[in-house]
Amino acid sequence: MEELLAGLSQFLSTPEGQKQLENVQQMFSQAEPEPETPQENGLSPALLGGLGKLMEGMHQEDDSIRLLLALAPLLSEKRQKKAKQAVTLLRLMKVLPSLKDSGMLGGLLDGF
Repeated sequence: MEELLAGLSQFLSTPEGQKQLENVQQMFSQAEPEPETPQENGLSPALLGGLGKLMEGMHQEDDSIRLLLALAPLLSEKRQKKAKQAVTLLRLMKVLPSLKDSGMLGGLLDGF
């Protein structure tokens, strides 16, 4: 698990990693995405159900997330951005095991 965190941290320290993290933040911060039918996008209902569970996991809060969210208004703008990224990382770490088990990552994390 430490290797995974180290690799994730190294990836996120690159400009490309920062851009992808911002894309993920935007994806999860959107209010309600436009509904799509499985026929239009080719996604199976089982996959959509799995995505729903992952989305629920992304919005669950623990003490660490609540602390960061409570401190954010007291921080400088630069540190608020870092706190927001930390919250996103914590939420991603919560759903990472489910993502890995579901196979949606296509074997990306097989070594971890």
